[in-house]
Order: sequence, then C-alpha cells, then structure tokens
Amino acid sequence: MEETYWDRRVRRIEARAQLYATEKSKLIQKLYVEQRDKLLKDVDALYAQIQDKGADSLTRTQLYRYSRYQSIIKDARAGAQVIMTTQQRYVDEAVRAAYKSTFGMTMEELLGKGDWNHVSQNLIDAYLKTPWSGEDYSKRIWQNTNKLAHDLEKHIGDIIVQGKSPSELKKQLVRDYNVDYSVADRLVRTEVSAAHANASMQSYREGGLEYVQVLDAGGIACGECIDIAYKNGGIYPINDAPRVPVHPRCRCCYSPVLNDDKRIKQYYGGENAPKSSDIAPKPAENQEKGLAKASKDDIIKMTNKEVREYYVGEVAKIPSLINRDLPAAEQAKQAFEMRNELRTKARDMMEDQELRMQLESTRPMLSFEQLVDSKMSRKRMSRAEAIADILLTASKTNENVNKELGLNDE
Repeated sequence: MEETYWDRRVRRIEARAQLYATEKSKLIQKLYVEQRDKLLKDVDALYAQIQDKGADSLTRTQLYRYSRYQSIIKDARAGAQVIMTTQQRYVDEAVRAAYKSTFGMTMEELLGKGDWNHVSQNLIDAYLKTPWSGEDYSKRIWQNTNKLAHDLEKHIGDIIVQGKSPSELKKQLVRDYNVDYSVADRLVRTEVSAAHANASMQSYREGGLEYVQVLDAGGIACGECIDIAYKNGGIYPINDAPRVPVHPRCRCCYSPVLNDDKRIKQYYGGENAPKSSDIAPKPAENQEKGLAKASKDDIIKMTNKEVREYYVGEVAKIPSLINRDLPAAEQAKQAFEMRNELRTKARDMMEDQELRMQLESTRPMLSFEQLVDSKMSRKRMSRAEAIADILLTASKTNENVNKELGLNDE
C-alpha cells in the first residue's frame, strides 16, 4: 500500500519517540554494567578468602560461614535494588517525554499551535494509571530485578559448591546481567511504543477524527502485525481499532484517516459511512496550517546525531528478527533487506538533505548481488563466505561515524 503524507509523518514522530527509549536504554545498560563490575570484584575477594582457608570443597552450610560470601550476596541484592529504583525513574522519564512529544507535535498539526503541554500533562497522569499491559511497569521492573537477585544468589552458591573456577562464575554472572538487561530494554521500548500509540489516539480524538489506520513496522513486522495492518487496508473506526503495541517490542502505530478519505467509504460504505463534515479536524481555520497542506517540506526532520541514534538502535535488533529456520543465504537476504529499509528511513529523516544527497552519490544502495560481488572482490571471499559475512555484519555500524556524531560520548 502506498504511504500517505500522514503515514510518513507518523512514522517520523514514532521514531522520535523511540529516541527517548534508546537514550534511557543506554543509561539502564550503563547501570547494569556498573553493578555487574562491582559484583565481579566481589568474586575475586570471595575466592581469595576460600583459598586462604585452604578449603578444597564446600557445602552450602560451610559457604555461609565465609564473610565474603555474605558480603557478595548482600551486594547482589543491593545492586538489584539500585537497578530497580533507577530503572523505574528512567522508564518513567522516557514514557512521559514520548507521550508529551507525540501529543504536542500531533496536536499542532491537527489544530495549530497552542498550549498542549498543559493538556498532555493531565493526559499522561491519567494514562499512567491505566497502562496498556494490564499491570504497571513498576511492578514488572520489581519482578524482573527480584528475579535477577534470586538468579545471582543461586548461581553464586551453585558454582562455588560445584567446585568451579572464578572465571566460570564470572561468565555466569555476566549472562545473568545480560539477560535481565535485555528484559529491561524490551520493557522501556515497549512502554514508549504504548505511550506513543495512546498519545496519538488522544490527539486524533481531540481533532475530531473517527477513523484511524494501523501501520505495521514495514520490513521488520511480524505476521500478527501484518494481519491487522492489512485487514480493511488497516483502517478501523477509532473506538474499535486493535490495540497497539500488539506484543513486546512492537513498532505498530496509528495514522489518522482524514475527513473525506475515499478509503472510508471503500471499507465502511453505506449508511454507516460518516460524512466529511462529521470527521473533519477542528477548528476549520487551522486546516490550511496542518492537515490540508501536505508538502514534503513539512516532514519532521532530525539532526544527524538523532538519525544516527535511531539507525544504530534499529540495526542492532536485526539479528533477533531474522528467521533462523531459513537457509543461510535466505537469512542473509532477509538481514540485508531489513538494513536497506532502515537506511532509507534514516536518510529520509535527515534534516541535512544536502548531506543526504551526498550519501546517495558516495554510498548508494546496492542490490544483494552487488554487495556479494563487492565483498568477494574487496575481501577476496568466496560466495559462501561473502553471504556469511553479510549475515554476520548486519547489525554492525561504522564506529568512526558513530564517534564523529558523538554517539560514544556517554
């Protein structure tokens, strides 16, 4: 289906909202790393104490007698508590910022400039009391970090009693922190998606619209999301639209279907089809500023750093979206297509379109076969090696470019 002006604009507003999730996810990751590194130092101290006392093997009862064991368990629990309280603050900040940004920017398009910050603050407070998942994220953060503390304590005891080395224990603790961070990253991104969707719906209702379209995430959408985005062209009465996000990490969003859009009659024809006057944005005098005027110059643009943050964050997800049941060559093609689509979206978002045109000239999009041939020539690879390399590097980005744009300053 051909995207409308508003479809493109909604995707850009959604991408901007996701920048808040990316920013907070980086801070959360830093928090996990700090707590992990503290605990890894405790491992060395504990093993040193066990060695000093000449113990070849230990039971759990004997292990409890070691002060360093008690200390590491205490630190594990305290670290999980720090992660919980700080993560909750970061998620709250991301959700509020995404909601405020989405509502304010959309309302300006629908009804013109106004004091939307005051309105959005009231809506945010109400929204946070009825979260999309049925339970608030504070509870889920508490559950996740409690599980982390439990896993850390269990693995520390198990591995030492089994007589394994400090390096084996450290590897397990690193895995524990990585798994829990993955859950935390998923949570903040999904909550931001939910906030964006809710803020969009609220603004459409304020604008007097009665129909919306569900947009899927394009080339990285799952089957469930594709189904709701293609049924009736993805168009639904605003009060009967499927809830998005559909699942964790879902990037589906709502786009407004405007007053006399012929698709409304196409899918909901007859007496029940609303008249244009019934669903026109209000007040009418603001239409010329917003919905009625849809030039490319109006598309939301981002700074080069913002675009790069979006691109890096989305590219990093590619490995988790590939169908691993496919042959290697098909997996590589899937990864290649996802990356090219993300690259196109990122370039469309650039406010520096002169640089964008330069990139189109110096770093044009290649076809899959062109990329395979290029790798075979530049890296002297066989075809199979080139395809494997495409799959391997699908989630990697140029570190020099990232550094130039200040992405590694944190």
